[in-house]
Amino acid sequence: MTGRRFGSLLVEGGHMSPGEVYRGIAGQIEEIVWSLFTWEEGDINFRISEFEDQDMVRIHLPLRHVIVEGIKRAPSARALAQRIGRKETIFEPSFRVEELIEIGLGADDWKLLSLVNGKRSFFELCNAGPWTPAENAKVLYAFLVLQIIRRSGIEQGGIKIRLRTEGDEFSGT
Repeated sequence: MTGRRFGSLLVEGGHMSPGEVYRGIAGQIEEIVWSLFTWEEGDINFRISEFEDQDMVRIHLPLRHVIVEGIKRAPSARALAQRIGRKETIFEPSFRVEELIEIGLGADDWKLLSLVNGKRSFFELCNAGPWTPAENAKVLYAFLVLQIIRRSGIEQGGIKIRLRTEGDEFSGT
């Protein structure tokens, strides 16, 4: 063992470019993050510690984009649809365009969001959107979580996370 990172050896050996190694690492990390959205329940533990910069490859994953993409990959639309409201629930837009740019909303996402007008019901939106009703429901749930849409006439609350601490360790529920 040389104690060197595998990516460094691949670049130095001429087998891959630095960009290819970066994209490979980013893809691996993204797949791990996306897999978290398939959990139905679980525990998360955080530990505060120091990492040497030389051991890190920094990957930029904007949290709001991660939420949209992760929810799109969730295996069950039914569980998400139950959280969004009844089929008669009316949604209205509540975003600034700059937020949509930050999220990296795609053309089909934008088509679905454009249908949200304060008059269409959840059922109508699911059936009129660019994907299957189940896929549309998942994306509408992501929009609701990110507060770029809201239920008409109802104020939105935030997401609550409860943290327990023990020394330098945190666990979330």
